[in-house]
Amino acid sequence: MDIIAPTKERLAKHSDWETPQSDQKTRRSHYRTMNPVEGMHRRGWIRDEQWQAFQKWSADLTKATRVHVAMVKYGRPFVTVDEHSLDPADAAACAVGRVRAAASDVGHANTIRALTVAALRESSLETIGREICGEGNKTAAIAAAKHVMQIGTHRLALHYQFIRGP
Repeated sequence: MDIIAPTKERLAKHSDWETPQSDQKTRRSHYRTMNPVEGMHRRGWIRDEQWQAFQKWSADLTKATRVHVAMVKYGRPFVTVDEHSLDPADAAACAVGRVRAAASDVGHANTIRALTVAALRESSLETIGREICGEGNKTAAIAAAKHVMQIGTHRLALHYQFIRGP
């Protein structure tokens, strides 16, 4: 089986690649880019609760499909909490509400932007540090993004009640 690999330039630019692997637990015959937060979790920079909270945030953000205003059909209230029984527009509106609530609990605008970029785009800690934190140096950009993502995922974990606050 031929394995299509990314180019050398792309591998050099984006450091978080999972190589093909085949063992008793994993059968992956392709390259896969890792999310910056997943890379932080694998390196031990964030805890399991923070990784789970980011996954929940990412799923809600994807489900919201960039709907900016929560809309439902006029006069028809939500009768059920079960999201599978809702039509897609109402499910997206519910996801928008959850994303807004989480964003208000995170609080800081640049932290919300960093979490959103990490969830929706193929990015690295360096690009997040350069775009959002405004750092020009590679090492400083990675350090700034790491700090912002640690704070953001911690606040998400507090919001989703994966951990308790002080």
